[in-house]
Amino acid sequence: MYWTTVFVVAAGLIFFCFCAFAGTITTSITCRKTVKSNGALELHMDIRNNGDVMAYHVIVTLILADIVKKYDKLGNNPPGGRIEVAEELIDPGLKPGDYFAVIRVDFEEESGAPHRVYHMAPLTYLTDQKVPSDPSLTLELTSPEFNRKAFWDRRGDIFLHVKNKGKEKKVLKTRLFLPDGISSPEPNGTLSLAPESEEFQRFPVQLTDNNETIFPFHVVAWYENERSHHSRLLADNVITVEKPIYFKWFIMGSGVLLGILFLLIVAGLFVKRHRESGQKAVRSKE
Repeated sequence: MYWTTVFVVAAGLIFFCFCAFAGTITTSITCRKTVKSNGALELHMDIRNNGDVMAYHVIVTLILADIVKKYDKLGNNPPGGRIEVAEELIDPGLKPGDYFAVIRVDFEEESGAPHRVYHMAPLTYLTDQKVPSDPSLTLELTSPEFNRKAFWDRRGDIFLHVKNKGKEKKVLKTRLFLPDGISSPEPNGTLSLAPESEEFQRFPVQLTDNNETIFPFHVVAWYENERSHHSRLLADNVITVEKPIYFKWFIMGSGVLLGILFLLIVAGLFVKRHRESGQKAVRSKE
């Protein structure tokens, strides 16, 4: 049931619509994968513009575990057009197991406004059957909630809670994939998990567009042992809501400022009285 839900969510992200002033850019991404007997991996990526306006400056990035390949001389994708990218990894250096090939497509509207979409393609490499999920490793996402009315509240954290219930050490690598409107200065991470331990991976995020209410995102997490590779795809949403703004911090800040002002006034009166008493003592001596 877990994997079914994940794949449904991932499949739902294949199609994205972006409204421009003169029309709509609708991008769809597909990926065909072929694993040869010698271990070579062929990937055929197809990017279609099903909208009615041009997608400018298209860039495609392939992310497969530690492999990252960028294709940035693809030009523009007109309405009804398609861009094909073929890649053959002769010796990818991958262990047998289950992977997720992430295809990221960046493009711009005519106005220069940037957009980014993803396709998560499951890939079974050099094994006849799916590698069973490791029950000793559990992963859980926790997402922040932003208040659209609080214009200063634009930063938060996504947390990945990982438990290693097994008897062996695991090194877990992670990649965060965010949609338009939200960004992270640290989208990649590594966790070293001792046997029977738990750790948190923190992804700081910043909201750059509060016009949407839901920002779906994905995390690909993987680790390897001596024989095989194990990948997980997790999905969740960053939510924006509208809540009344109570000036609690304003009131607290005002209280602190009034307290400081009171202390300054008291200190000033003390200094003034001290000077006056000193002047009286001098006059009496005279």
